Amino acid sequence: MMKRVTAACALIGVAAAGGALAAEQTPSPIVDRPMTKQEARFRALDENNDMKLSPQEFQADATSPTEFTKLDTDADGYLSLSEFTARPIPPEKKPADSK
Repeated sequence: MMKRVTAACALIGVAAAGGALAAEQTPSPIVDRPMTKQEARFRALDENNDMKLSPQEFQADATSPTEFTKLDTDADGYLSLSEFTARPIPPEKKPADSK
């Protein structure tokens, strides 16, 4: 009888430990939040939706000819979202006056 009780307690302990491990490995839920202006601008510039900006895609938002190179900190030839959002927000481009 004692062996059965010990075996049952061991099984309960294993099941409890397994449950604790499963709880630790459960990914936390994704928090849905609105995009920032910079994230929205990045998405708008990313014409092929590959989550990186080529020099051609970035050209519409560039404030200087050398800005892309300065922002491309890993020198892979593309701007990631983190590289793009690290820059100060440039002033909005205003349409030319029509006189």
